[in-house]
Amino acid sequence: MLQDKAMLANLSISRWTAQRIDSKVTREVTQAHNATSDSGDFRKTLVDRAHLKQLTASASAMRAFHNKLTLPWDDNSDRILPSALYQEYTTGMKHMRLADEQLRRDFVALYPQLLAAAPKRLGTLYNPKDFPTISQIADKFDIRISLKPIPSADDFRVNVGDEATALIREQLTAENDAKFQAAMRECYTRVQDVVGHISTTLRKEDPRIFDTLITNARDLVACLPALNLTGDPILEELRQELDAMLPSPNALRANAQTRTKTADAADAILAKMKAYQ
Repeated sequence: MLQDKAMLANLSISRWTAQRIDSKVTREVTQAHNATSDSGDFRKTLVDRAHLKQLTASASAMRAFHNKLTLPWDDNSDRILPSALYQEYTTGMKHMRLADEQLRRDFVALYPQLLAAAPKRLGTLYNPKDFPTISQIADKFDIRISLKPIPSADDFRVNVGDEATALIREQLTAENDAKFQAAMRECYTRVQDVVGHISTTLRKEDPRIFDTLITNARDLVACLPALNLTGDPILEELRQELDAMLPSPNALRANAQTRTKTADAADAILAKMKAYQ
């Protein structure tokens, strides 16, 4: 059962964006240009974005890591986390959260200086009400991770009669099956995206080859066995073929024949995937 092989993981990250819409300036601009009130907004950047750059990057890295090890489940941001990836997920998130907490402490320590500099930086755009107080700023950053079981129709208990209960359980089972099938299709989509990017890049006359062209593919090769919760033999075959075709980035940069050979192998995988669709 899926419930024995995986759980649901939800990642929620809050960040202070340091941006506010200035309704007064927006009205002035729209009136000056004889525009309607819904034609645009004037958005103020309250502090230099450079001071939030690392925190923004940290949040993006956590979301990317979360998405890499999970598959989509529902519209509530719950995602399927295979049990086989639980330790990697929790260990990785622990390290990333510790690093993020230090970045937050650094920003909170700097914030009084940014607050003091804001009137000069913003000029007549300055409004003290736009800014959190020094005591409030730390609460504008948060990371929450929740793990919970995948719901099972067998766990549904309510006193509405046997016939109604059976019908509801049937509907829940059908919904879970549909979500699970969509999650498994995501595995194929990931393979197609990675292989397609390799092919497109290597077919260029003078391609710029970044390490991530190969490292992203190797990450997918490493994750797919755990993400393949159904033991799909076709998906495993594609994973093995992808693994076998991957040279080093330096080899691709140095040798045009290697690029052609790798692109041909990528196209062969794409053709095989098209036949399966």
